[in-house]
Amino acid sequence: KTLAILLSLALVICMIPATASVAFGATALTSENVSLSAAAANYNGSDQRPTVTVGIGEENTDYEIVWTKGGVVVSEIKDAGTYKVTVTAKSDSENCTGSVAKEFTVNPANISGATISLEKGTVTYNGKAQTPAVESVVLSDKTLTPGTDYTVDYSSNTEGGQATVTITGKGNYTNTATTNFTILPFALNGTNVKVYVGSQISTVTADTFKWENVDFYINGVRDNSFL
Repeated sequence: KTLAILLSLALVICMIPATASVAFGATALTSENVSLSAAAANYNGSDQRPTVTVGIGEENTDYEIVWTKGGVVVSEIKDAGTYKVTVTAKSDSENCTGSVAKEFTVNPANISGATISLEKGTVTYNGKAQTPAVESVVLSDKTLTPGTDYTVDYSSNTEGGQATVTITGKGNYTNTATTNFTILPFALNGTNVKVYVGSQISTVTADTFKWENVDFYINGVRDNSFL
């Protein structure tokens, strides 16, 4: 009977490929013995890789750690998005087996506290939508890139009064920031206003007439908005 047991054991050993390594005392990698120092962080332009703690074995000897984003291996945990870290036991490890994956998220930074600088803080009414250029958007001492980090929209920017510029974050930034500029009333005088009544041209001030068939041209542009 003892001989039969020994022969059976020998047969099992012979069936194992010569390249295989059997770690009878190895521990499976699980979510319980693999942890991250943090689950998420806010984008700040730096690598924010959390510490990966594995409760068994040693890195490179017993297991390997690989970070990916969208299935692509990455070397930095920097841009906004969801990353996956996979801890995989090496085939010759005597301490651990299997693999386990965990996720880490870099959230977009909130752009609402950004400082916005405009080319002009005041413009003069001209009957058209006015869009003074955004010279810079700065957040946490970093100058953001238009088109990549944010988009620009204007509102209430035709009539006299206060107009609004809205910066909307994109990519590594989210939410909005706003600033304003002022549209000053156009100063009417005898040199910049001409009134056409039929073919007749009269140089007038704004309150000279208010006829329905009168067309006012301000600096060559028809504008009856103040009638």
